[in-house]
Amino acid sequence: MQSDEEFIEQHRPFVRGIARRVAESFGIPSVSEDLIADGFRGLLEARENYDPERGVRFTSFAYYRVRGAVVDGVRQQTPLSRRAHARLRAAESALEIGEAAMQSYSSGPRDAATAQEKLHQTVSQLTAGFVLSSVGQDENHETEGNAEEALIDAETRKQLRAHLDTLPERERTLIVGFYFEGRRFDDIAAELGVSKSWVSRLHTKALQRLRRAMS
Repeated sequence: MQSDEEFIEQHRPFVRGIARRVAESFGIPSVSEDLIADGFRGLLEARENYDPERGVRFTSFAYYRVRGAVVDGVRQQTPLSRRAHARLRAAESALEIGEAAMQSYSSGPRDAATAQEKLHQTVSQLTAGFVLSSVGQDENHETEGNAEEALIDAETRKQLRAHLDTLPERERTLIVGFYFEGRRFDDIAAELGVSKSWVSRLHTKALQRLRRAMS
């Protein structure tokens, strides 16, 4: 088995490319070595969890872990505007959804009807995550824009809060903690006494419920 140093060196261009694209998406002029180091941390985590028997290329599997680690690094290291924080939360949500979808696609049936249904579910979850990211960030900040936009945001928050109250307790704790309090999935998992993978499943279920309710 390759040493960590050899493995990192082999995938250095892959990790640097992801770190550069994340930095560009948040208007960061240059990629710091700290962000690249975060990416390497995600790379090694991906290696520990990768199962080649599932038929998924390592780089496809590792993409979500590496990008997620870099995005988390941006959140901790870089002062961002309110809108940038909303984009960051949406990006973290999308990465969690994408990684869960990757796991599901690689281990489940491969017929066209099932694949189409899973794709539809993933798109619905991404939509719900985007709405939560925007509304959750606005909870603690003054809404930018005109009075009409503020009124719409307030109404959306009111409706979303009502639907949140219908979620099972653990799902509600996760959604409020992640989207409204800015906490990390790892921290919420520790509070709930469950694994990170279990929290990811709770996240998927909660977004599905909210998406159906908001529809």
